Amino acid sequence: MWLLGATLEDRWHLPGLLFYIPALFCVALGLVWLLTTRRSPSGYLVFLVGIGVSAAFLKAICIDFAWNAPRPSREDSLRFVYWNAARGKLGIDRIAASLAADRPDICLLSESPKGEDLERVAEAVIESGHSERVSSLALISRFPIRSQERIPLEKGRLVFWQLELDRGPLGLLAVDLKSNPFVNRAVPLKQISDWLDLQNLDYPTIVAGDFNTPRDSVHFYGIRKNYSHPYENVGRGWPYTWPFPLPLWSVDHIWVSHEIAPVSYGLKPTSCSDHLKQVLDFTLPTIPRN
Repeated sequence: MWLLGATLEDRWHLPGLLFYIPALFCVALGLVWLLTTRRSPSGYLVFLVGIGVSAAFLKAICIDFAWNAPRPSREDSLRFVYWNAARGKLGIDRIAASLAADRPDICLLSESPKGEDLERVAEAVIESGHSERVSSLALISRFPIRSQERIPLEKGRLVFWQLELDRGPLGLLAVDLKSNPFVNRAVPLKQISDWLDLQNLDYPTIVAGDFNTPRDSVHFYGIRKNYSHPYENVGRGWPYTWPFPLPLWSVDHIWVSHEIAPVSYGLKPTSCSDHLKQVLDFTLPTIPRN
């Protein structure tokens, strides 16, 4: 089943459900079967299981994992943090302390706390910063928020914020797709890529959120035309973001336009949520002064 899903990918909806079977889960399951089976299996069956285990392992190591060398830090870099905060159910103070330790300049939360809880988090993360909440999506920023736009999205939420930086505007498209595995991801992801194509934004833009879709999905091709995933360029090591404490699916993503230069990208586990945090350091182009 995993081999079929890996071959067909998620081009078609119902067969595409097999694409969501984690490669490392198949590796573990196959090895356990090979090591613990009581009856002596036929050589043909052992061969087939061995092929499946080997293919799943190679897919994980060569496709899912990135092995980029560390890059030197830069003093002019900015830090963006995206995190599914599980609605603050595991402790508002713990969430605030965890985010504050990352020292972000911009922070996007999905399944964010509400009301006074969000205000407490925002004040702890960026003192005297700016914050807004739209449905389950919340933005905390060191920079002023120039505008906000809610965009209709089938089976999800989509909000576009424009921030005002000293060196010009920065766009942030926040995404939160339904987690139901039977929801066809092709429709909302095409809506997102079509909106980006229609806007044709001519300034640095980040697209981030809980996509509930693996990074190598064919439905990201529309976004990949003009946006790249920092993990593939500067990341390394464990690529999966859910569920904690043993993530096996990469469902949370950050995509950046070509004007943004990633410096470092990392995933941080925390007991405050079942999702890992994504921390991106990046630089923006310098605007020549007259």
